Amino acid sequence: MVDFWATWCAPCRASMPRVQNLWREFQPKGVDLYSVDTDDPSADREAQVSEFLLQNRLTFPVVLDDGTAEHAFSVVSLPTMMLLDKDGKIVWSHVGALNASREGDLRVALNRALAR
Repeated sequence: MVDFWATWCAPCRASMPRVQNLWREFQPKGVDLYSVDTDDPSADREAQVSEFLLQNRLTFPVVLDDGTAEHAFSVVSLPTMMLLDKDGKIVWSHVGALNASREGDLRVALNRALAR
């Protein structure tokens, strides 16, 4: 799973508890999460993101993007989540908050990808 987000993004914040739960559930099955923070670079960005994760009780790993990943995946809106198969092919994607319905769709895609 690749999840692009920013600390200022309200739909991102709404999605994060679901992302956290999915990661905890599927990590033991071999699913990795690449949570990609897209906040503007600043001297204290790493500290701000760490504090944000702490305040929101989020424990998934986060990478700080310098724009390279956003560009490589053609991300134009946040949040954007993608599921890549073992070959790196995007097999599911969603732009916007991860609501219950879309979480169900992602679960189906995760289980399908794991069955391959």
